Amino acid sequence: MEKHIDFHTHTKYSDGLQNPEDLIKAARFNGIDYLAITDHDNIRAHRDACELGRKWGIEIIQGVEVSTDKYHILGLGINTESKSFNDFLDLSEIAQRKVCERRILGLQTHGIPISLEKVIRYCPESRLGKMNIWYSMAQDEDCKDFFRSRGIPVITYQAYSSFLDKSPNGANDKNTEIVQEEAIKQIHLAGGKAFIAHPFKEIENMGELDLLVSQGLDGLEIQPNYNGRNEPFREYAKQHNLLVTYGSDWHGGIFDRAMLTWKGENILTKRLAEAIGLEI
Repeated sequence: MEKHIDFHTHTKYSDGLQNPEDLIKAARFNGIDYLAITDHDNIRAHRDACELGRKWGIEIIQGVEVSTDKYHILGLGINTESKSFNDFLDLSEIAQRKVCERRILGLQTHGIPISLEKVIRYCPESRLGKMNIWYSMAQDEDCKDFFRSRGIPVITYQAYSSFLDKSPNGANDKNTEIVQEEAIKQIHLAGGKAFIAHPFKEIENMGELDLLVSQGLDGLEIQPNYNGRNEPFREYAKQHNLLVTYGSDWHGGIFDRAMLTWKGENILTKRLAEAIGLEI
């Protein structure tokens, strides 16, 4: 019997809206058999995820999405008890907070009344990133008043991004303290496999993939919600004998990207299962 997967999802511990149990329930009701929780730069959701998975009859894969200077690297099948890997993620999360602070400073140059203190207040358990700033602004009355005064009744992600894109202070810089080669290495040391997330958003030419593969990248992610944009990367994976994983990049329904379901190509292959230590 075919088993279906969604190996790229987020909870409130990074930039998703749901707690782990609500995410797992949603996956169960969509017919997903194996779910990877891949929060950015932390694995706090995994404290209770396996037990919750058993409760709801779904297999939880230990995962993470590491922010680097150029790409987002998915780690699947990692040992979440590894002290060295947890130390590495702590460094990545701290570095990402610095990125968040630069973005906030950039927004403040436009007069937007957002601050790091507000973001922490609205997202107290989260690894802080671009989305958390948006969530905080959308809840904060002073920020809502600022946007209303400019004829923007709702702080959409597009409205927020338009100000961020025009901001100085390196507001759109990525995490320059963590390089992809180190992320791949640390994922391997933690017993996992490393995949580039949403390559169609990240890769401008295939030479970049050649470099990543030379640095130890194990595979590529296919996101079925984006249909044909995956094709060059599906073909590259086939030509280079790389692993392929499937994910939705689910954040809780705030974007037009549905969680994967049992009606799709997102079938757990024997090769992928063996690579991340699953018995099927």
